[in-house]
Amino acid sequence: MTSTAGGWGAVDGDLIGVYARYEGTHLSPFNAIPATGRAVDFHFAGMFTVRDAKLAEFRVTWDDMTVLGQLGLLPDQAPPMGRDTMASRPWPATSPESSMRAR
Repeated sequence: MTSTAGGWGAVDGDLIGVYARYEGTHLSPFNAIPATGRAVDFHFAGMFTVRDAKLAEFRVTWDDMTVLGQLGLLPDQAPPMGRDTMASRPWPATSPESSMRAR
């Protein structure tokens, strides 16, 4: 994927935390997914550990469902999810959360 990114980071001793937005185009294989030529736009977070001025460890996470949906790899009936669509999504009168309330 080609990309542009922006975000923020924080440092505490040998730990570096980052949160960023990734925008790019899927132009080459990504894991087992052949190039789709589609645009992606998602947020990710990561923690990096530095030891002896070298990157010793890193962990990064993102929402796979958002990325797979933008790549067109989810069933068509799956509604788009995201910050802008959550508020306007029609919720059923009884949600799973309300049926799991403590009694």
